Amino acid sequence: ALAQADAVHHAVADEPVVRARVDLVDWVRSVAQIAPVEFPGQLADDRQVEGGHFVGYWGVVPGEVAIGVGSQFSVGHRRCLLPVVDSVKGRVYPVPMAPSNLRETVLRASVDFIAEHGADGLSFRQVAAAAGVSHQAPYHHFADRKAIFRAIALEGYTKFGEAMRTAVATGPDPAIALLESYVEFALDHRGHFRVMFRRDLCQMEDDPELQAVADASFDVLVDHVRAELGPKASIDDIRARAASMWSLAHGLATLMIDGPLEDKIGPIADRRALIHAVAIQSRLG
Repeated sequence: ALAQADAVHHAVADEPVVRARVDLVDWVRSVAQIAPVEFPGQLADDRQVEGGHFVGYWGVVPGEVAIGVGSQFSVGHRRCLLPVVDSVKGRVYPVPMAPSNLRETVLRASVDFIAEHGADGLSFRQVAAAAGVSHQAPYHHFADRKAIFRAIALEGYTKFGEAMRTAVATGPDPAIALLESYVEFALDHRGHFRVMFRRDLCQMEDDPELQAVADASFDVLVDHVRAELGPKASIDDIRARAASMWSLAHGLATLMIDGPLEDKIGPIADRRALIHAVAIQSRLG
């Protein structure tokens, strides 16, 4: 009834809109968080509906303002840069987040939290707050903490395997390159590293996909050791060499991330130089 009583035809939206809402566009724009996302047609975040007062959408298409009312928002104008406005309560809600964007946002927030605080304190409420979504939003993509840890580990091992393969292919000395790449990966991806090797967080025996990705990254080390030791090397020799290289790289990475390394040996001015020096020492030993 309000639209019929005070409506104008909007050329961009190609539908009747309430004149008062046109006047609000500048105000909405002033408080909006400008971040283009695809409006998926359904709300991804339960914060955006409250008490049945979800009234209208305001959106921007390139060079023009597109305004719609409720479900009449045109399919052709689903790229939104402005938030939802509740005209009854006078509140501004975030732009609805596309499902793929929501999952990625929650995952990134989880990785960042773990990098800063460790994995043990991770909770859905903390992740949701860091991601800027409601505390229920992560459940759209992750059933529980185990699912988040699984996604982090899968992504981590994928990146880790790529780094290991690149190190072997491009390094003048594969053994040194592998150690350096291992430690650098750990330092640059702390959120992943703190999850990947914890069996209490990653139950690989129940997850063939995750097990396969983890094995593929470890196979890079084993294949190098086989090639280095030659065809006459025994299984025990290969295992001992692989375990030695892995232990040195993982131990150094852990000491640099969570251990008291600098307390014992002094400040590290150049981490790359230290990692390289340790790698050289391992070859000399």
